[in-house]
Amino acid sequence: MPRTNLEQTALIYVAQLLATAVNDAKKLGDLRAKFYAKGSLGELYEISGKIS
Repeated sequence: MPRTNLEQTALIYVAQLLATAVNDAKKLGDLRAKFYAKGSLGELYEISGKIS
C-alpha cells in the first residue's frame, strides 16, 4: 500500500535521527549505542520496504 506524504516524511525524519545517533555514538566511542542505533535503522528500512 502506498504511503502518504506525512508517513514518508516521518520515516525520513526518523531515519535521519537514527543516522545522527549512529554518528554521535561513534564519536563518543559508545559501541553499544552505535550498534543499537544501526539495528534500529536497519529495522526501519525493512519496515519501510526498502529491503525485501
